[in-house]
Amino acid sequence: MKPKYINNLTINSTTEHLTFDDTFAKQLPADNKLIYLRLWELPNHAIILGRSNKETTEVQLLQSQKDNLEIHKRSSGGGTVILGPGCLCYSFFIPTTFEPCNSIQKTNSHVMQCIQKTLSSVHQHITVQGHTDLCINNIKFSGNAQRRFRHTILFHGTILYNFNLPTINNYLKHPSKEPKYRQKRTHLDFLTNINSSKKTLEHLLKNIIF
Repeated sequence: MKPKYINNLTINSTTEHLTFDDTFAKQLPADNKLIYLRLWELPNHAIILGRSNKETTEVQLLQSQKDNLEIHKRSSGGGTVILGPGCLCYSFFIPTTFEPCNSIQKTNSHVMQCIQKTLSSVHQHITVQGHTDLCINNIKFSGNAQRRFRHTILFHGTILYNFNLPTINNYLKHPSKEPKYRQKRTHLDFLTNINSSKKTLEHLLKNIIF
């Protein structure tokens, strides 16, 4: 199944982006059979906490406050991230009745395999690590998370393609929880940009097959 692309949206703030995803997922009816996709990117840097994260634990608060960075919390789990230019965000809206995604574990496995396969034309050696990370040579360029509503799964993630990586060290502490494969590496040693243009990534995601 190819997702239906959501376009022609006018969203001007980080709060509106996060609110749209939750609202759209909640409003899809029980009989919906389509998978939807939304692509977006922030023009400015913003910190997004996972649902159970605390800013005092995950964020370099003094530097973030000094530079007036927004701090928000999303409805899904996972770790804290910083978004901004060079970080492509995607949101998939998947019916809970879609059989390959009828559990948390099956959803993670199925969607990550689909994204991995789709991006293989950009780089042949992409692997899935830690359940919902995409890596090249064990270095992460994409993180993902899900939130399950009554009728719809919100599965969203990020792809670093032209992000200023030192920015992450400036504003985020070492995560309080990390996957085993990270092996306590710093942000700069653990993260990378995939060598691709935004246009190419958007084209590939719009044509992903579930």
